[in-house]
Order: sequence, then C-alpha cells, then structure tokens
Amino acid sequence: MKNRDKRIKSNKSSINDSQKDVFFETFDEIKENENRDNEDTLTVEPYRNKVVSKIIPSRPILVDCFLNNGILITTYFDEDIILKELKMIVLEKAKKMPLFTQLLDVDQYSLKSINIRFNFVTPVDENVTLKSLNLIYPFFEFNAKKPVLATYSKLQLNILMHDVKVDMDTTGNTFENYCFMAKAARSGKLIQDHINSSNYNIVKYLYPPQYTLSTKLAPEIIESLYSGYLN
Repeated sequence: MKNRDKRIKSNKSSINDSQKDVFFETFDEIKENENRDNEDTLTVEPYRNKVVSKIIPSRPILVDCFLNNGILITTYFDEDIILKELKMIVLEKAKKMPLFTQLLDVDQYSLKSINIRFNFVTPVDENVTLKSLNLIYPFFEFNAKKPVLATYSKLQLNILMHDVKVDMDTTGNTFENYCFMAKAARSGKLIQDHINSSNYNIVKYLYPPQYTLSTKLAPEIIESLYSGYLN
C-alpha cells in the first residue's frame, strides 16, 4: 500500500513545469473567452427585445395612360405617387410625341379607370395615391373635363365640373325657399303654406349630385325672385 502511494506521488511530481504552464495558460484562455462572450452578450442584450420596424419599399407599377388624341404613354410609377403628379409626368412625356399640339393643360384632364369591383373610377381628389384606388388593371383614360350647364333665373352659367367643389342640393333648397318667399310675398300667403303644399315644383335643377355647395345665391337672383320674374 505504501508502495502504491509512492508511485502516485511520483507520477504527480513527473508533470514538469512546462506542462503546468500549458495547462494554466489554456485555462486562462478559456476564462478570457468566456468573459468576452459575456461582454458580447451584454452588448447585444438591450437590442434583443427591441422591435425593429421593417421598411417595405413601395413597388413600381407599369401604367398604361390613354390620351384622348390617340397617344398612349406606358411607364412605371411608384404606387405611392399622387394622381396630380402622375398626370404631369404623363403629359411631359406626351409632349415629345406626334400630335403634341392637341394636348390640353394638365388641369383640363380628368382620369378614368376601373377598380377591383369592376366599377368605373373618376377620382375628383387628385391628391390620392395610385395604390389607394385599388385598380383591377393599372391604366388611366385621360378625358377632357366637360362643362356643366346650369340655369338660375334667366342666367346661364358655364362651370367646369372640377371648379364646382360643393353639393348642389343645398343650393337647390336655398333657391326653392326663395321661390316660396317670392310667391308668398306676391300672393300674401304665409310661406309655411307653400312649404306644406305638395304642388310647388317650381324649379328644376341640372347639377351633378356628387357635389355640395355652401355659398348663397347672388343678390341679382334674389332681386329677380322678389320682383316677380319667377312664378
């Protein structure tokens, strides 16, 4: 037994100093690497729970633009472009093609297309984006804006549709009320009698129903009503 213990001690003492250095050097390297990993972990940790928003770039869309004089412009547009800018770009390209002298000003064109529900779309607000229209096929038909003819008393007004930015129903009601007031003033009856009457279809209106109007009638029209031009 004593001999066995002597052999173990002799084996332990047989490890030279260089081997000890190698062992402890390797151990120190391991500890150093662990510390380095811990430092890296501490550096990265604050970002692990941070939500990084992924920016999805808008995609280009190939759009066919048909002008009313036979010109076809096909070009790529960003899906976030507004219609007003789209019209300007198309007309700039159209000026380089034949029949460019037949082009109108950019404000005199209206756009027409078809959405995913197969309904014609004629956007009045040209500050909307191309993507917001949900077109079934990326194309636009450029049409000249048509004037709207309206008759007030004996006046004829030629107003472009894009200049009328309000609902004519309000004007119709105001105009009708003035008619009642004029008729009541001439006949001496109360206005309420005419309002409650079912036979007071005095004036017919020709207006686009999709607009609204908040302005009052012109003084000349009111004066003509009270002077008896309308019965």
